[in-house]
Amino acid sequence: MRRYAARIPAFHLRDSIAGKEVLFGAGEFDFAELGRVLAETDWAGWLIVEVNRNPQIPSRKMAETARDFVRKQMKR
Repeated sequence: MRRYAARIPAFHLRDSIAGKEVLFGAGEFDFAELGRVLAETDWAGWLIVEVNRNPQIPSRKMAETARDFVRKQMKR
C-alpha cells in the first residue's frame, strides 16, 4: 500500500476468518493498521464496504455497523 498508494483508486473491504465472511470487526483483518497507512500516504480514494445478506440481521443494520466500525478504525 505504501509503495503504490497513488495508483490505488479504491479498496473493497470485507472482514473474514479463515476465508469465511464475518461481521466487520469480528475478523482477522487489521483495519486500524490500514487506516494508519492510508493516513501516512495521504490517500484520498474510496473505501467500499461489502456486507452480504444475513437472515438474522437486517441489511441496513449490517451496513451501518460496518460503516461505523470502518470510520472508527480509520479515523485520522
